[in-house]
Amino acid sequence: MSWRASARTLLAAVVAVIVAVIPASAQDTPPDAPLVAIIPLDGAPGTSSRDMRVVVRGLAEALIEDGRVQVVSGDDLVERLTEGKAQTLQEARDAFAEGQLLMREGDPDIGLAFLAESVAAHGRAGSPVVRREEMADAAFILAKALLAVEDHEAARNALVQALRLLPDYLDTQTEAADPALRELALEIEAELSRRPPRRLSAAGADALAGDIQVDEVIHGVVLADGTVLLTVYRNGEAVHELRRPGPFRARRLEDPWYDQVARPLADAALGLEPRDLDPTVVTEAPDPTPDPVDPDP
Repeated sequence: MSWRASARTLLAAVVAVIVAVIPASAQDTPPDAPLVAIIPLDGAPGTSSRDMRVVVRGLAEALIEDGRVQVVSGDDLVERLTEGKAQTLQEARDAFAEGQLLMREGDPDIGLAFLAESVAAHGRAGSPVVRREEMADAAFILAKALLAVEDHEAARNALVQALRLLPDYLDTQTEAADPALRELALEIEAELSRRPPRRLSAAGADALAGDIQVDEVIHGVVLADGTVLLTVYRNGEAVHELRRPGPFRARRLEDPWYDQVARPLADAALGLEPRDLDPTVVTEAPDPTPDPVDPDP
């Protein structure tokens, strides 16, 4: 056998292995299937950000395995939201660094201006959706600076923004050790626990879908009792909502829970009557009168 024939045989074997590890349904996804974005979950105060990220990943993988819709999530979502906004994102990061430096050097007035611009620029760069940790840091440091100059109302507003972006922020950040800041943050956290988590409004979902060029958007929230609500948005309307009773936890990615939830969501994305595989797992849910928060909170 010639070296060319050997090379062709080896190449064919490699391709066969690659195809074998790709789920058949993912291979068969029609090229004109709806493009569906899954954006990060929001949750009541104390909800684990890590667990929410795992659930989004598991749901994305289950929808890909289902094979009837094209999924935009993770790095692909970040790339789409950042397209054309790289300069704005860099401005947000530069302003944050400069603001912190000025505050340390004892120039609070100009430092506050830079920190406020950092938060605003993050909002314009899509950070409320895909870079929540960065934007929450900027909002939290802004709150700390505002509290230092005794602007309590503005500090409160900045803290609300940080705790809405990351519901477990106080459990993960060393900056929260500042006594006055932590006291105010705990007070706000208690207030937020009595309100529904921030949710994407239908208008906000429509604007986001246009921005990242997808057909539909799926967004979920975790309520205080651990109940998960997942909503499918299309053409400026919430077309379907699923409820998953609590307690909330991140299941292993191979857990059948993801398939049980993904299939009705794919049905809804395709305009079909959703098939609830197990009514104890997935049921229709009433609108809990959310507090709408669009991509720019």
